[in-house]
Amino acid sequence: MSLMMTKATEYLQKFKTNFFWTTLATSAGTDIKARIVELMFHNKYGFYIRTKKGTKKVQELIDHPLVTLSICPPNDMSAVVAQAWVEVIDDKKVCSEMWDENMRNYGYSGPDDDRIVMCIFHITHIKHGKEEFAGEAINQAAVDKANQTVAQAAPYAGPFQDKEADALIKKEIGEMQLCHLVTKHGAHQFNDRMMEVRRSDEFGLHCITNPQSEKYKEITANPNIVLLRELRATMGQLEIVAEAVLCTDPEIKKKLWHAGLPSYGIESVDSPLYGLILFKPKTVFLHDITNSTPQEFYYSR
Repeated sequence: MSLMMTKATEYLQKFKTNFFWTTLATSAGTDIKARIVELMFHNKYGFYIRTKKGTKKVQELIDHPLVTLSICPPNDMSAVVAQAWVEVIDDKKVCSEMWDENMRNYGYSGPDDDRIVMCIFHITHIKHGKEEFAGEAINQAAVDKANQTVAQAAPYAGPFQDKEADALIKKEIGEMQLCHLVTKHGAHQFNDRMMEVRRSDEFGLHCITNPQSEKYKEITANPNIVLLRELRATMGQLEIVAEAVLCTDPEIKKKLWHAGLPSYGIESVDSPLYGLILFKPKTVFLHDITNSTPQEFYYSR
């Protein structure tokens, strides 16, 4: 196992100052999961994250090894979107080679700590705006594994916490915040971009976009999405797993119209550029530096 240098690998390294706030998108049944991870780079093994055995994240990567990494550089609404396949490694020799002393700050005892897992990402393709870069060939075993994984909705019977989840969203989103909108792109890939996500007491979370946009088409094909808000002040993140609904109701569009839309070329409620997306949350996860396990809130609806 050794690093293959490609145009995609070289390009992604240019954004190393942003690796701490990398988005990792994975599959979890019929839902998308997205969380902020600290991407690292090793001269021999390439891009990786370090994590603990037995976590939901590790199981998702084992079950479905085709993933997407994305980075949103400051003042750039276009994400650097890297498609990849992943190897989950717990080999003591490899983990020892990739050990660094900073890992002690995350509770690891040393390079022989049995909990350590290294997840190594092989970049196959990168898209950043209109630029694209080729990477490694997709591993056929990873494709076969992803195809074998049956996408089933995760059953949950409660307790449900609609009020608590709504209160958390209201606190962290308010009337409007920039959030990652992560969508499914084809069978096994994902897409990410920063969006102005708004919230109203009557209609909840929503955003406005061009109906001809890539995100609109992706949601038409698969309504399962994730909204991810970076909470940098607390080193945390708010992950909202939701269903996206493409809304064409003229009365709702009229109520959610706002004065900033003409600056995007949307001159009226009847504009063909006015596409409205409503988000119906299913699960909300709050991660922060004080909790190793995220707080989870489930909706009954």
